[in-house]
Amino acid sequence: MKHMLRTYLPLFLVLIFQFCISPEDTKKIIDDEEEEEEEEEVVLEDPTDLPFTVEWSINKEGDEIGGSFSPFLHIGETDLYLYSPYGGKGIVSLNKANQETNWNINKESIGGPFTMKTIGDHLWAMTADINNPTVIKVDPSDGNVLFEKPSGTFPSGQVDGNWFGLRKRETSLYKVSLETGNDEIACEELLVDNIRNFLFRDDKLVLMVVRGGRNLLSIDPNTCNEYWEVFNYDEPNFGHLNYYSFAVDLGSTLLSVSPDNFILRSPTTGEAEWKYPEGFNNNTLDLTHMLHFESKKSLIYHDKESGKVVAINWSSQSKTWESEIQNRDVGQLFLVKDRLFLYTKNNFLYEINVENGQTISEREIKELYPFDTSIIPFSINRLEDYFGERYFKIYGDEIYYTTEQSLLVSARLD
Repeated sequence: MKHMLRTYLPLFLVLIFQFCISPEDTKKIIDDEEEEEEEEEVVLEDPTDLPFTVEWSINKEGDEIGGSFSPFLHIGETDLYLYSPYGGKGIVSLNKANQETNWNINKESIGGPFTMKTIGDHLWAMTADINNPTVIKVDPSDGNVLFEKPSGTFPSGQVDGNWFGLRKRETSLYKVSLETGNDEIACEELLVDNIRNFLFRDDKLVLMVVRGGRNLLSIDPNTCNEYWEVFNYDEPNFGHLNYYSFAVDLGSTLLSVSPDNFILRSPTTGEAEWKYPEGFNNNTLDLTHMLHFESKKSLIYHDKESGKVVAINWSSQSKTWESEIQNRDVGQLFLVKDRLFLYTKNNFLYEINVENGQTISEREIKELYPFDTSIIPFSINRLEDYFGERYFKIYGDEIYYTTEQSLLVSARLD
């Protein structure tokens, strides 16, 4: 009897189990297991060993993974405005807290943005058609496009209440109405081959213009009165500007920046008052990234020539420190609040002490993109903003970036 129980009891239990479970239940268990396996296959993880906390991320899907595409991100006070060519959603408004979609603009006439920013209570964008771009004004509460202006003027800044800007592929300075989008040439006698960058300061507008050479020009756009001009060939006044030169308002002084020099200038005359570097064995800088640490009156930059990060105090006109780190292959230098980070193209993320340049931490993070585009958080008003598959943007203590796996990641400083 005991022998029979040992032999047939296992078979008997199996028969009872099969009798109690219906084919539908068996199918459901198998389906549930398959669904769990499928979910595990598509879940993508973002880096966890970061000095900031990931709030949420939007995973890339299909062709977005490893593909070449050009998203665009603008950060508002409570919402994000994201453009991605995938999914056919156009410009999408997302809630910053939970990534929920508020609205989307999906119109054939509106493509990817060159630039986008919030002016007053409205969102403005210049959208991509290189030959005939469209300027749009949007109600950010519901995504309603209030008007579209093909070949219109994108407003860059104001002087005495009047807004000025450029049209894509044109050289004249235009005055533009924020209500209607209507525009008119502001200074017909302003003869230039090109206008590169704007700096709005008080009742003046400083332009980096091309006319004969690349010059720095200060004008009143309302009266068209020209205050001063620094000519490209004016070597005693350090007028050797190039394609990437621009000017920055530091309050009591004006900073003129080129890839190999910082120059402090008088805002009333344009005359150079101090040049950096100043006679360091006749070495010049090869600037890749620049930051303004406003509370400390410091300019922090990465020099590809030396591979170091350097801080100078523009108020005392002196070098404050240089980093222990030497790396010529830098992807990004960025400030979050009063913390300074350096990310290299060989996938190392450093935190640097803003007081003395010493290294606080070092970690290897392979999942992040190298953020090829530098962050220059100055009041520079350029006609186009860079947009591409790799971006990294700071808004207070909020951090937004892409990774190889994620279209958009929202993080906050720890």
